[in-house]
Amino acid sequence: MSWGGTVAGAYTSQNNDKVNKLTLIAPQWLSSKPVPIDTGGALGSYRLVAVASTKERWLSAAPEQKRSDLIPKGWFEQWVRATLDSDPRSLTDHPDYIRATYGPILDIRSHQAAFFQKGSA
Repeated sequence: MSWGGTVAGAYTSQNNDKVNKLTLIAPQWLSSKPVPIDTGGALGSYRLVAVASTKERWLSAAPEQKRSDLIPKGWFEQWVRATLDSDPRSLTDHPDYIRATYGPILDIRSHQAAFFQKGSA
């Protein structure tokens, strides 16, 4: 999903003999437009992402008439619980937010921006 889907797709393209099946869910694509999650400035280790806005942001790229069928009922909530449970400080330090790494944003800045600067678009 998302940047992980992009990385998995790149891996598969170079190692197709090692991959039996691949499903990409909302992979990031090359775009000459600014990336909405990159607000500019210096990057730390993590950014805080509001749980309440995450599902809507995920679904916003899909056609409106398809959105209600993309994530089975209850699965998003299970993902939120598992994600928050995997971060020992999440519920005490920032209970309504998920800590997300800045790694994908750094990769986008380093690779996607460089792609367009070379005039390859």
